[in-house]
Amino acid sequence: MAPAVAVRAERKPIAAAADPTVAAEDPEEEIEITVTGTPAGSPYFTPNATSATRTDTSILDTPQSIQVIPQQVLKDQQIIRVDDALRNVSGVVGNFAPFGNSEALTIRGFVTDPYSNGPFLRDGFRTYDSINIQETANLERIEVLKGPASVLYGQNDPGGLINLVTKQP
Repeated sequence: MAPAVAVRAERKPIAAAADPTVAAEDPEEEIEITVTGTPAGSPYFTPNATSATRTDTSILDTPQSIQVIPQQVLKDQQIIRVDDALRNVSGVVGNFAPFGNSEALTIRGFVTDPYSNGPFLRDGFRTYDSINIQETANLERIEVLKGPASVLYGQNDPGGLINLVTKQP
């Protein structure tokens, strides 16, 4: 016969009271708290993006899921290729070939076709370059628009698109 375990739950009131003598022991001792952080104007913060609405709109006012990789992240991580930069984006995974080159991307579970309707745009215009030849030398930022909002740019993968925004002269 297997052993059995019986559990019974009971409700019992718990009494708690603050001890006034603890707070009054040393009233002249002050605790100094210093809070440090990065302000909203940091180089990692990008307030606007153009991919979701084709206009320079605040990301907070955009109803689509968009993530921006600013130029400072590319510099700090010494990123040379776009597929390395996309490792910073949640929901984007590279399907890597034997030599480390990414042949295709998976965005939100949808595998992109890198040779027909690839997910890449350059300044809002479709480019059919493979991910392996995309470099970050002249990029200002990389915008990743996730989800079905990518149909704004015509026939595209339903997982999303990647807009490579170049530096302005």
